Amino acid sequence: MSSLRTGTAKARMVNWKETFQLSEASMCAVLVVSPHLDDAVLSAGATIAALTGQGVDVTVCTVFAGAAAPPYSEFARQFHAMCGLGDDAVARRREEDLEATEILGARSLHLPFLDSIYRQDEIGSFAALFEAPTDAVLVEQIARAIHKSFGDDWPAELWTCAALGDHVDHRITREAVARVAREHNLKLVLWEDFPYAAGQAHATVGQPATVPAVTPAHLQQKLEAVARYPSQLAMLYDPERDWRDGMELDWRSELLNHAAERGGSELLWQAATSQPQ
Repeated sequence: MSSLRTGTAKARMVNWKETFQLSEASMCAVLVVSPHLDDAVLSAGATIAALTGQGVDVTVCTVFAGAAAPPYSEFARQFHAMCGLGDDAVARRREEDLEATEILGARSLHLPFLDSIYRQDEIGSFAALFEAPTDAVLVEQIARAIHKSFGDDWPAELWTCAALGDHVDHRITREAVARVAREHNLKLVLWEDFPYAAGQAHATVGQPATVPAVTPAHLQQKLEAVARYPSQLAMLYDPERDWRDGMELDWRSELLNHAAERGGSELLWQAATSQPQ
């Protein structure tokens, strides 16, 4: 990690500007690109805490954080109801994300792209989210937005999901970030997608990434951060039962057990498409 710029990792929101010129975002050493408002924290939160604990500047950039105007599709309304959300769903989820990333010591950046449940009317079930094709135009738009955010002052590393589980938004995010990494010869780190990887055998999508060691204290920070996403904790539960029953035990146990299966840490890989730094 010797190439990373370090500094005081003040947790704050980096305001999105329609010109995409984010001079403050360009100060980060690691740009963590998350598909949704919880994915980065669920999958790599402890490692992010370890980075910021070493004084590394980290910005968590969420791609699909745009607010859709009603009326919503039937599936979107069902999703809101399951999560206890209303028409202000995205605003509430952004607030959750700000609180979570603050606990990890990272900045937050919310991009204006719409989650698949808002932009694809044909999606009528969770299964459809994993079967939908990627959108080449959207991939290009996201890559361009990331590029314009930083201009020529790039972070040392780009992190994003490996898209294990094949959620369409994860696949689109991975493709967009990989494109930016290739174009600018940046180190690209991919994380194991949680909760999709829970209970699954270890995947391998590249060489193990060089990241700071995760300690029990970092895992505790992650648990505290995940707790700031009350609307999304349903995703960690058996859908056949009330996820609120035993909530304080179950989701924490799920995360800790998964970490224990991974040697007490999180799985991250350096993608083959990037050059060693």
